[in-house]
Amino acid sequence: MATNSLFIRGLPPKCPLSEVEAIFSSCSGYIAARIREDRTKSFVAFCDFENPEAASRAMDARLGARIHDFPLSIDFAKGAQKRPREGEAPGSESPFSQRWEESRGQGGPHERPAVLEVAGVPVDASIREVSHIFRPFPGFICVYLRGTDLHLAEFRSAAQAGVAMQALENYLFDKHTPGSSRLNLRFA
Repeated sequence: MATNSLFIRGLPPKCPLSEVEAIFSSCSGYIAARIREDRTKSFVAFCDFENPEAASRAMDARLGARIHDFPLSIDFAKGAQKRPREGEAPGSESPFSQRWEESRGQGGPHERPAVLEVAGVPVDASIREVSHIFRPFPGFICVYLRGTDLHLAEFRSAAQAGVAMQALENYLFDKHTPGSSRLNLRFA
């Protein structure tokens, strides 16, 4: 379920709260951020927004964000309570929230994220451009850049990554540029 809170992982060790706030505080509907150490001693952050729509816009706007060369993975927080909007009964879902859930898809409760290696991306392409290719696929989380030319696309499950891989194999990156490269995908 889409919530008012975002879950951010991939933070550098001992990341100060001010670094997370600097990324998200300018987003519309931002309320607050907090950092916690998880069970594996990694630092994660939570950012709260006024409503799920504001959280979703912030997640899209900060896709590919980094802190000190650490790529951030941003998703809706699980288990966060949705605050009802004015005139909305507690526990009811907005049509936006329902559409979001249908389009995002969910991996199983214990399924690990799956990562695809994406080759054939032009060197001048931004992470944002590459992310736009994968965004329509259910389960898409984010795109990372490893080194200077290897992009990694993360999905919630191997099945969801497999669907994207099958649909995008040999995808022409820029149909308006003669000799544009085609994507080659495989599981990392």
